[in-house]
Amino acid sequence: INLNNLQTIGVDSSGSGAPTVFEAATSSGVSVFSLPSLTIAKYTQFQVPTGTTINAPKLVNVFGSTVNLSGSGVFTTGSLSDIDYASLEVSGGAVFNTVSATSDNIASGYVTLSADGAGSVLDLHTVQTITFNGGGADVVSATNGGLVNLSGLTAVQRAGGGGALVFETAGGGTINLNNLQTIGVDSSGSGAQTIFNVATNGTIN
Repeated sequence: INLNNLQTIGVDSSGSGAPTVFEAATSSGVSVFSLPSLTIAKYTQFQVPTGTTINAPKLVNVFGSTVNLSGSGVFTTGSLSDIDYASLEVSGGAVFNTVSATSDNIASGYVTLSADGAGSVLDLHTVQTITFNGGGADVVSATNGGLVNLSGLTAVQRAGGGGALVFETAGGGTINLNNLQTIGVDSSGSGAQTIFNVATNGTIN
């Protein structure tokens, strides 16, 4: 699908109840989406399994969106400077490493940042601060040999309200938190919790 002149999705929109979805028409075969002018994609779902290619080399903002990259799927973006409220999920050996954001506000609840499977890498090393709350749990997950790189994260902050931020690892998964210094400092509200859940063969370091 050629969308050469599409520049923005969801700008001036509110809420995430009606997302724009990019996905293959069938579960097998090859699908290619050409989005050379796209810079902002808010409240958008990018489903990128093996056989799907999405080329968006100028994309820098995925506010409130979902990226599901798996296997040998290809998702080409610019340097992503805004990932607030976005779920980023990689699996099956996929690597996602185009994030340049220094902060991630996931205070809407139900955000997932995950890497599942050997060789799967979600590289968020530029993120220094994560802010969370919301009625549900936000999850950072590394399982079955996957790696979530948050080596630049120095602070986890709550924005008030309930909910939780859960860091969970299992089955050889690793979450890198080498530089985390504070949790909850200068945060508001006491209802939200930060939880570390390390299951068999999981690592948080």
